Amino acid sequence: MEELKPEYYFENMDIFPLKNLFKVINVWDALKKKEIFLDGIDNEINGTADEQSLIKGNVFIDSGSIVEYGTAIKGPAYIGKNCMIGPQAYIRPGTVICDNAQIGRAEVKGSIIFPGVKAHHVSYIGDSIIGNNVNIAVGVQTLNLRHDNKSIIIFSGSERHQTGLKKFGAVIGDKCKIGGNCVLNPGTLIGKNCWTYPNVLLKGFYPSNRVIKSATEIVEKEL
Repeated sequence: MEELKPEYYFENMDIFPLKNLFKVINVWDALKKKEIFLDGIDNEINGTADEQSLIKGNVFIDSGSIVEYGTAIKGPAYIGKNCMIGPQAYIRPGTVICDNAQIGRAEVKGSIIFPGVKAHHVSYIGDSIIGNNVNIAVGVQTLNLRHDNKSIIIFSGSERHQTGLKKFGAVIGDKCKIGGNCVLNPGTLIGKNCWTYPNVLLKGFYPSNRVIKSATEIVEKEL
């Protein structure tokens, strides 16, 4: 199904390390390949890290990236070129952050962050994939665990798809804007170029080019 493929959500995957992660059939399988990639990185800081930041474990930070004060990064983790991390960000193990991303006071865990993502404010991104140039507003939460600890199921219309992942938050396609205080249930899929109003509970699959005003009001976006 088209909406399960990486190409439905992301256009620019032909850059390192994304081209190694997204040779998969289902988009969420990139989260599994990410662990193999991170197992092979070394602890190497080519950017600038404030002396009041904490970097622990195997963490690769590429040139031009800045880690600001009060930030904690626990490896394995990869941060590309020219990123701004912090102040007071919390980057947890299993995270891949690509070039030119800006992560402010957010907590990011086990996720793939594409180039140009902006998450400047307090938010939680857990076991998720966030596409090119997505903006995450304040208070956004990606829930990544069912109460019964069973594997996450993807719902697309009447179809159900087993992911084999016990922890899986969301996939957010390129150029989306997620409004303040939105909550994304485990296994939420949002296509490219969507906007959400604030305070929306999101779940299931949303096609590209939509404005999600509420759980029941979803309109096609004027291009």
